[in-house]
Amino acid sequence: GIPLDRFITSVDIGGAWFRRRRLRLTANTEFKEEGVTMIIAHVRYGNDEKSVRLKDGENDATIEFVSIVEDGHMRREAEVRYEVIFNDDAAEERPATLASEPFIVTADEIAISPSELYKQVPIELDATSVPFEDYPVVEAHVHFRDEANGLRQRESFRFDAETPKQTFKLFYIDPETRSFDVRIVYRAKDNQDLELPMSRRVDELITIENPFPDSRKLQVVPAVNWNDVSMVFVDLTYSDPDNDINDTASLTFSPDEKKPQVFEANLKDPMKRAVSYKVTILFNDGGMTEVPSSVTFENRIMIRADMKGHKVVTVVPPQIDFKKEKIDKLEVEIEYQDGMMGLSFADKFTLDDPDDRGLFEYDYVDAQRDDYRYRVTERLTNGAKRGGREWIDADDDILTIDID
Repeated sequence: GIPLDRFITSVDIGGAWFRRRRLRLTANTEFKEEGVTMIIAHVRYGNDEKSVRLKDGENDATIEFVSIVEDGHMRREAEVRYEVIFNDDAAEERPATLASEPFIVTADEIAISPSELYKQVPIELDATSVPFEDYPVVEAHVHFRDEANGLRQRESFRFDAETPKQTFKLFYIDPETRSFDVRIVYRAKDNQDLELPMSRRVDELITIENPFPDSRKLQVVPAVNWNDVSMVFVDLTYSDPDNDINDTASLTFSPDEKKPQVFEANLKDPMKRAVSYKVTILFNDGGMTEVPSSVTFENRIMIRADMKGHKVVTVVPPQIDFKKEKIDKLEVEIEYQDGMMGLSFADKFTLDDPDDRGLFEYDYVDAQRDDYRYRVTERLTNGAKRGGREWIDADDDILTIDID
């Protein structure tokens, strides 16, 4: 008879030609808690592309393709990209969709983590130190803006003796742009309400203090290499002329006295928290560095050998009726540059009403070159805009916007 091997070819059905490229995708997120409606994942293998939708209760899926064989081996590389679709609850605060960049995978399973595109951080607001017998209600108004990424959060919290703690969930994309503004209002029992100025924060714990503490405290922490540095001098001043206060102190640090020290000044007006300071650093090789006069509203400053002068500018909108003037909002662009020292700082503030504030902070080296510049765009209620072209130079610590 005729040999069968002339008509039949033996094959290994477990070989690369018969295997399929499978990829299991799992969504690593809390859909409801993070306000995510679904994740759409796209997988490209060769010229073939398939998509799956992952959502709450259906957070994993498997995609498979006919294998591509190269040199007797199945190609494993597949390109993945995905989109995060948010629900409509926060449509005014953030984009409806965020998309990842394509990336290559060779594994059989991958976890898709939307946290690679954004972060949601709980900011705890704690008002347990407030004397609620004098201030039955305290309000915290929190604003976060990152115009470049389409983020704009605005939320208000109410505290009382029964509810002294609350949480603000900060949603951000750029870790370099995650600072937010907080304005505290104390509603007094005698109707003598107190409103503190807007402050820029990055903390994940915001402590709302007694509005009338007896002192303003500032901790000074030396963070220098004591193998190079012999002494550090920090001269501090707290001034409140309206209440006849001008407290000063000089702190000295050395290898033998390197623990943090506290500057304490009398405090009558809690809205005035600015402390100015000047730093002089002596090095073991005889060199010296003087840091220009600086200002802080914080409760702690770190002294570094490479530190620069620090300036804080409070941006104040005109005290007018925005609605009456048919103004929807004011956009203030502000920047500081010192090309010789390689310093460049810029920020943009959106002021929606006369109570809004912005804080522009920047470092500088030369007190003769500490001017900044700004420009203002008026967004009108009819959709038109005015201004936004002319830059104006300024050096005021309090920048009050003036519009025609």
